[in-house]
Amino acid sequence: MTIVTNPLTIGFWLWLAFQLGTLVLGQPLGSAAPGGDGSPSWLAEFGWPTVLGMGLFAVGGAAVAYASVKMVWRLRIWQKRRARR
Repeated sequence: MTIVTNPLTIGFWLWLAFQLGTLVLGQPLGSAAPGGDGSPSWLAEFGWPTVLGMGLFAVGGAAVAYASVKMVWRLRIWQKRRARR
C-alpha cells in the first residue's frame, strides 16, 4: 500500500516542507524562482528550505508523538489505580 500512497502524497508534503522552510528562513515565498543554471542552482534555491521543513516535521512529529504516548500512558495508569480503589 505504501507504493500506492507515497507517490500521491509526497508532492504535498514536499510543498508544505518548502513553505515551512522558507517561513523559518525568512525568505519571501516568491523569491525562489528556478534559474537557468541547471540543477545545482535549483537545489540551492529549493533544497535547503525543503530539508529544513522536513527536519522540523520530523522533530515536531516525534515530540508530539512522545508527549501523546506519555499522556495516554499516565491516563491509563491513573484509571487503573482509580479502579483499584
